[in-house]
Amino acid sequence: RHEFEGEAALHASVYYRHSYGFLFGDAPHALGPTQDPASFDPGSGTTVAVSASDVKRVADHAGGTAEYVTRVGKDHLVKIGGKVDQLFGSDEFTSYTRSDALQGPDPALTVQGSDRSHATSGGAYVTDRATFGNLVVDAGLRYDFQYVSFAGATGSTTQGGLGPRVGVAYSFTPSTVGHAFVGLLWMPPPVLDTPAAARILGVVPADQPVRYDLRPEQDRYAEVGLESRVAPWVTLKGTVWGKLSKDQLDDVEVGSTNLVSPYNFEEGRALGAELGVVTVLSSWFKAFGSVAWENAQGRNIATATYLFSPDDLNNHAWQILDHSQTWTANAGATVRDGATTLSGLMNYGSGLRTGPNNNEHVPDHWRFDTTLAHQFLTAPLRPTLALDVINLFDAHYAYRISNGFNGSHWAPERSVYLRLGTSF
Repeated sequence: RHEFEGEAALHASVYYRHSYGFLFGDAPHALGPTQDPASFDPGSGTTVAVSASDVKRVADHAGGTAEYVTRVGKDHLVKIGGKVDQLFGSDEFTSYTRSDALQGPDPALTVQGSDRSHATSGGAYVTDRATFGNLVVDAGLRYDFQYVSFAGATGSTTQGGLGPRVGVAYSFTPSTVGHAFVGLLWMPPPVLDTPAAARILGVVPADQPVRYDLRPEQDRYAEVGLESRVAPWVTLKGTVWGKLSKDQLDDVEVGSTNLVSPYNFEEGRALGAELGVVTVLSSWFKAFGSVAWENAQGRNIATATYLFSPDDLNNHAWQILDHSQTWTANAGATVRDGATTLSGLMNYGSGLRTGPNNNEHVPDHWRFDTTLAHQFLTAPLRPTLALDVINLFDAHYAYRISNGFNGSHWAPERSVYLRLGTSF
């Protein structure tokens, strides 16, 4: 960070991140004596057997960011910046298929392979925050790009998008502010696990390149909201938003693994609203609450079609996305007495989608978390000792129930953490 004369500054940073993950399918046990036996499909004339997969994923990211901030006159704050990220990724997999005779994996049907992906992504932007009395205008222009290539594959893909956006905030009174935003947003698809999906599903042999046809999502997004302090100790908030998408991105689980693979709908749409309240009685009590409604849909699967059945591809109706939850509510409160703090959080969800076309939802759920913390003010470095209880009442509920797109996922049981922390 460097400060210049005249209220200007330059921020720059570089980074390197390495990640490693191994998703173990536990094939000898998963495909052992208690597993469902193979079955014959008279329609296709083939025998279908249960499978499991091990996947090793390695990703190395290197990149940098830079931003120059300067004030033009007294009413304009201008930012110019950019970012670039280079990904070197690899996926190695072993796919097992059950043998009834062996009561476990069949060595003759065990398939191994690997894929390596390279992706360069980044963008540049310029914004101006202008103040005109009670009106503040944030206007900007952003360009993003992504270059993707796979080892052993012919050709590469370069995609980019330009995104203008403008936001305004107006103070009707010292305690009431309205805000609005409209813009074109651009989101590149994730590429790391894309080849592994085709390999694990057996769609593309290990010695042939995977055809990459994913597209970036392009959104026309708008929102409008109001925030007002209706009393010295109560603030109310409300926001309504909507989005129309081209090449909407979504993801689906890959076979019997923990991997998810992206794909595109030709178009998408989403609408939502949120109401919230914040109360601060004094330094010893703070609380908040919010409730949100949302609906998100997509139509016409357009890319990574090997992930889906012919019936899925021939379905041209609008379908609700599996990660869309109609109602979500959150509430929390903190009570402080000197160096001791007690806080609690509540979450309610009406249930994510399930069913053959995401036309149903799993049962609703409630979850409560709590934390008790004490700071030892007289000890060196003034450490804080905290006890966290997640899912206090040990609620057992499903996030998802298998619907052909995704497997079943259940919330974790009650967990307790003891933390010791300090600041230097």
